[in-house]
Amino acid sequence: MSSPVFHNFPGNALPGDDPLLIRPMRTEDLPLCRRLVSEAGWNQTDEDWLRAMKLDPDGCLVAESGAAAVGTTTCCRFGETGWIAMVLVDPAYRGHGIAGKLVQHAIACMQRAGVKSIRLDATAMGQKVYRKLGFREEYEVIRYEGIAGEEMPGNALQTVLSTDALMDEVAGLDQKATGTGRRVFLENLDMTKASAYCLKTDHEGKPEGYAGYRVGRKAVQIGPAAAFTEHAGRAVLDTVLGGFRGSACLIDIPAENKPAIRWAESRGFKIQRSFIRMYLGEKPLDRPDWIWACSGPEKG
Repeated sequence: MSSPVFHNFPGNALPGDDPLLIRPMRTEDLPLCRRLVSEAGWNQTDEDWLRAMKLDPDGCLVAESGAAAVGTTTCCRFGETGWIAMVLVDPAYRGHGIAGKLVQHAIACMQRAGVKSIRLDATAMGQKVYRKLGFREEYEVIRYEGIAGEEMPGNALQTVLSTDALMDEVAGLDQKATGTGRRVFLENLDMTKASAYCLKTDHEGKPEGYAGYRVGRKAVQIGPAAAFTEHAGRAVLDTVLGGFRGSACLIDIPAENKPAIRWAESRGFKIQRSFIRMYLGEKPLDRPDWIWACSGPEKG
């Protein structure tokens, strides 16, 4: 486990002059995580936090001031690429640099582990913090929200589980689009019953698109999804959406993927907000025009 690290703030930077302790996250922190998500109006569930702790137990962090746990962040490493997410601070403790210290600690953890490209999806509130730490803007990700229509088709494509041989095809397709080997994450979504994947193949049986989902606290998060053609992208997203007729849904789409945006708007989805995908270190080599739905801000 990571060793706790103290960051001291001068004067009255923190209530009560307490030092800031950053320590590894534990399952006992779930009530804190749940409260911070609810206060921020985010969509993550306890299962999302547990998944983060399973995938990278040393990279999930909690900030403490005195006896109070006041902030969180998570890391997830895929080889030389890492993601920072879930940077949340108790409203009563904001404005004291806690978010920045959490991110600094997360960066240090990943750099020690050999991560060369650190990425995150920044909210409007977080962008200033990340720029000060050296992050650069990569591209915009637009969040759409809507209700899955009752007229959506049922599952017309092949369903793939983590135990299937075709999971190799799903993971390979995902890696071509994201530039990152995320198989362990994709398998975990299925093994925890958070998702199953639909796979679209061409007339020769070669994979050309896939999509998954997870059920969140407030809505179904459509994604991850990747496709090489517009026809495949529309097919896999329609298939996933068809499994949640009448349900509130969210989907995060790179602004550069115009066909995916046209699909979302054609299905009645509206823009909720946007994120800026940012990176520190080596520039990632992904294909946002092939990314039809991100996994959410937690894993890209």
